[in-house]
Amino acid sequence: MADRFPCIVGGHTIRRSRKVALVGYASSSKDLAPWGDDDFDIFALNELYRVIPRWNRLFEMHEEDRIKTNKPRPDGITKGLDHWNYLCALPGPDDPKFCPVYMQKRFPEIAASVEYPVAEMGKMFSHHSEQPYFTSTPAYMMATAIADGYEEIHLYGIDLLTNEEYCVGPETKVLTSDLRWVPAGTLKENDEIVGYDEESTVNKPRRWRKATVQGVGRIKRPSVRLHMSDGTTLMCSREHRWLTTNGESNYHWRTAETLKAPGHFSPQSRSGNPSRIVKLVNVWDEDHTEGGGYLAAAFDGEGHLTQTSHSDNGGNNGILGFSQRPNAMSRRVERELSIRGFPFKKRTRVLKSGNEMEVYRISEGRHELVRFLGSIRPVRLLEKFDAGKLGVLQVRIEPPSVVSIEDLGEQEVVALKTSTGTFVAEGFASHNSYQRPCAEYLIGIADGMGVKVYIPQSSALCKANHVYGYSYPPEPGSNGALVSFIREQIEQIEANGKENAVHAQVTANLVKAFEILTPQLEALKTAEDKDKAVDEMLVKVRAQAENIRQQNGRFTIGAHVAQGSVETARAIVAWCEHRERGGALGGK
Repeated sequence: MADRFPCIVGGHTIRRSRKVALVGYASSSKDLAPWGDDDFDIFALNELYRVIPRWNRLFEMHEEDRIKTNKPRPDGITKGLDHWNYLCALPGPDDPKFCPVYMQKRFPEIAASVEYPVAEMGKMFSHHSEQPYFTSTPAYMMATAIADGYEEIHLYGIDLLTNEEYCVGPETKVLTSDLRWVPAGTLKENDEIVGYDEESTVNKPRRWRKATVQGVGRIKRPSVRLHMSDGTTLMCSREHRWLTTNGESNYHWRTAETLKAPGHFSPQSRSGNPSRIVKLVNVWDEDHTEGGGYLAAAFDGEGHLTQTSHSDNGGNNGILGFSQRPNAMSRRVERELSIRGFPFKKRTRVLKSGNEMEVYRISEGRHELVRFLGSIRPVRLLEKFDAGKLGVLQVRIEPPSVVSIEDLGEQEVVALKTSTGTFVAEGFASHNSYQRPCAEYLIGIADGMGVKVYIPQSSALCKANHVYGYSYPPEPGSNGALVSFIREQIEQIEANGKENAVHAQVTANLVKAFEILTPQLEALKTAEDKDKAVDEMLVKVRAQAENIRQQNGRFTIGAHVAQGSVETARAIVAWCEHRERGGALGGK
């Protein structure tokens, strides 16, 4: 039996091991977790208990309303249990089987619930009051593991990564707020697009929103191409999430890798029915024909667009119409609408003067209203249009099903961060493809404090090591690789030049590089003891390493120490490069 140590959780004493495994849903490494090793405690999140053999602490940091309305996950890994009821049935602190559940607050009906000490953890780990690092559940898990004194922290199934997850193909068409379809790869920060609420509840349905692009990045990720029953193809990373439905008003976010094509069957899924993805609008081309121009001019002159600021009745929050006396113009408008498949309702009004007025109204929902405005593009009405006033998100298009899933291997994809966490991709409901920082910063903190952190090579978290500091220099004997490593650390320090301090782990990485270089310098001093430059370099390296060590335990390093590290590092790079060219140290 592994040694256990007392630990206070929510005012209750529990016992912990020396090692902990933090486990998430990602298939890249979830199954590698040490389930059968008693030396490890297991930290799990949300509903992961459904598919893992054991856990010691559970983190459920969502809001109460979200937890209570959670339905069984439709991705083939659920046992069909009700999430809230499961939490309520867990034993409390007086039971020997007590395992704490961290939540936003303690719920009396959930005996195992413990209020997460957000303020305490924030003071401990946030070096900047305006820079919160608890942006995801894995971050809460990581902070807890550090604070509780675990000597080793292993991460499995956690791939959330700034800039590098949940991506779509560069050519994927995204709907902008002025109702144009543009390739995802051409979007820039601050561009305005059409979005909608990420989640809904019984009392708060999803609504259309105007969204802003807050970040864009490119990365290569294992990808798939989804072939849909309406002929659309969707290229995305395997982890990208789409809003799916079973056709009964039940909607769930599902990753591309968990979608089902016809005939798919798994032990966890009784149905072989293909997945269906919510389609909000049909993609259109801008109509530059003579007939399209006629419609644009007619609606600019005699058309009207009405949008109220708020509507909760679920109706059509937007009226687009055209009024004209019965004449050649009204007949031409009616013909052009019919040619383009725009559904409309027509009625005749009798004015006080006794004259008749024919009123046309685009019908059948918001998706037809935006198709008309986006394809015909009447300038005056487009200027009045506000995506944020479209109201409740309604699904009027029959959701297409997945016909087949094509594995593309590793492909370049685009990650988008939007203000709503959502966007419209090829007409389909797509989730934010640019993920919030996960636990990268805290991993760097743990590494800098001497905690052993293990991340499987299959995890995308490995790609953030140079950004957040948990990187290691190459083995001794490879000056070329050492120079590349040192340059990366210089770039990281200078990237923080606008701040008064930088991450301690970045400069600590230079200490590791200096330690590798020291024996080489000592060997050269013996061989070239007449070269004073070698001795000067050795003194400089040792002194700078000591300057950094004196600030051990801090999460940031003062700018003066950081600048001294840069100067020393540049001298090392110049020396290494000079020796590679066969020159003596000091240029002799």
